[in-house]
Amino acid sequence: MNEYFGPVPISQIGPEGIEEFKIFRTNVGAGPAIINRNLAVLRRMLKLAARQRLIARSPFAEVDFLDERSKRRQAIILSIEEQRRLEPVAPPLLRTLIVLLADTGLRVGKEALPLKWQDVDLQKQFELATSGLGNRCLWSEVVLAIIVFLV
Repeated sequence: MNEYFGPVPISQIGPEGIEEFKIFRTNVGAGPAIINRNLAVLRRMLKLAARQRLIARSPFAEVDFLDERSKRRQAIILSIEEQRRLEPVAPPLLRTLIVLLADTGLRVGKEALPLKWQDVDLQKQFELATSGLGNRCLWSEVVLAIIVFLV
């Protein structure tokens, strides 16, 4: 934000300047989620400035955040038939991941791929404590067989 607003006094930052900031960040390659995080910080700064009476009011009442969902990849959910056709032709490690994802409902990047052996609790009926998130899921017989095979 400092790169864009620089030495501009906080009282000079208005809705138009914030909209221009969004365009600037988009043009330098920032995605909607990053821009929204920038806007959240700026909104907090302006809210505090208004509370301390450094500005009359925050200009964010006239500013919308960007739609992050339209740029996100949406999950592709396989039918049971599609999964059954995919498993036999997938390489062994990919087949393991397919079964793990389908049987547990874990998310690929946030839960399944970061898994480490210390996340698997073999003493508690093969429950999973996923990456410190506190989530737990009970292994199916298929996932249990894969884990036993890998151990």
